[in-house]
Amino acid sequence: MTTFTTEDLNNARTVPDLSNQDAFDELLETQRLSRKLAIHVKLKTNYGSQTIYPNCDKAKIFCKLLNQTTLTPLNIRVIKELGYEVVVTPSEPRTL
Repeated sequence: MTTFTTEDLNNARTVPDLSNQDAFDELLETQRLSRKLAIHVKLKTNYGSQTIYPNCDKAKIFCKLLNQTTLTPLNIRVIKELGYEVVVTPSEPRTL
């Protein structure tokens, strides 16, 4: 049996009351704002069509989950629905 001291109880983090939907939605919004979720991608044009390549570890994990090497616009839409921000990394200009 675990016993707690008064100091343990005073230092414990309070858990918000999530019994109503408004409190739950507010907590989710607070969590979303406190944690910036972002993936970085790079756009390339291959034979006239634009492809989206992962440019960070999180984006590569999404590709691995999808068993793909590139992401599609539908994939990007779903990733955004999950709360991620999709940042397009600019390609470095080439010099001739």
